[in-house]
Order: sequence, then structure tokens, then C-alpha cells
Amino acid sequence: MREIEWKVLSELMKNAKISDRELAKKIRSSQPTITRARRKLEKEGYIREYTVIPNFRKLGYEILAVTLFKYKKRFDAEKIKKAKKILGESFKEGPFEIIMAERGMGGGYNAIMMSIHRTTNLLWGL
Repeated sequence: MREIEWKVLSELMKNAKISDRELAKKIRSSQPTITRARRKLEKEGYIREYTVIPNFRKLGYEILAVTLFKYKKRFDAEKIKKAKKILGESFKEGPFEIIMAERGMGGGYNAIMMSIHRTTNLLWGL
């Protein structure tokens, strides 16, 4: 990846809503160069999507939990997709939301889940 593309990607990670014109000023490049770089990053899959990162605290979520798992069986992609769907549906009614569940390896674990939780006095036994 060229240096300009790294700069574009870095700035978009900070603010995905920034216009190409504003981005060009920030990076000190021309707007057409920025537009070409952005399109290339999208086409080659470096940018998968543009998203919103909500203020979870304002929404009432105050805890971010990272849960590491170790599965004894290996799961194929279809079983993992099914498990993610079940997890997502099962926990929508609860006081928390799963925001990521992925396979991986490291530290003796082979899966990770991140979830956000609302806090209540009952949760902490207060």
C-alpha cells in the first residue's frame, strides 16, 4: 500500500464521515488523489464498510467484557455462522449485547467474544 493510502485509511478510521475535500486538506494532497485512494482501498477490500460507533455509556452500557473460549472440537465455517446467529438472537432480550464473536488462536484459546452490559445495583449486589 502506498503512503497516501495509509494516511487516508488512518484518517477514515478516526472519522469515516470526513469528505474527500476535507481529507485532502488534512493530508495535504489533492481531492482527486484522495478520491482515487479511497476507491482503491474500497475495491481491494481494505475498507469493508463505513460504520457508526455509538456512545455506549450514553445508551446505558457501562461494561465491556472480553470472554476467551477454548473449544475442544474444531468448527467449520457453517457451524460458526450458525452459532453466531444463535448467540445474537438469544442475548438480544438480555441486559447486554454481543458485539463480536470470532475464532482465533493465542494464549491457549481459540475463540473470543466481546459484549457490552448495562450495570444495575442487582448486578453488583448493592
